[in-house]
Amino acid sequence: SVEDTGWRHVAASFRDDTNELILYLDGVLIFRRTMSSPLDIESLATTITLGTHGTNKPNYDFTGRLDDLRVFNRPISDTEARALYYGDSVLGLRIVQWQEIANP
Repeated sequence: SVEDTGWRHVAASFRDDTNELILYLDGVLIFRRTMSSPLDIESLATTITLGTHGTNKPNYDFTGRLDDLRVFNRPISDTEARALYYGDSVLGLRIVQWQEIANP
């Protein structure tokens, strides 16, 4: 949970080879954990949404604004997460399909 009202940069990365989930806040690594199973997004039969909780519990929804969302086809490194925070470009961007849905 991030408890402030300013702009923040959040990045997440998942390494298939090690099942490792990594989170960054403002370019700094804040969380690293090896998960018990792989993350298999390609087999999901649903749409992936950002900013909402997957169990239809709106009290867990993100209440701010999301901007400049990026999806990479590979894990990003610590250096790349820091570069993204500072606004530098990172090669390897792959957006398969994008559909923006505004919440009233």
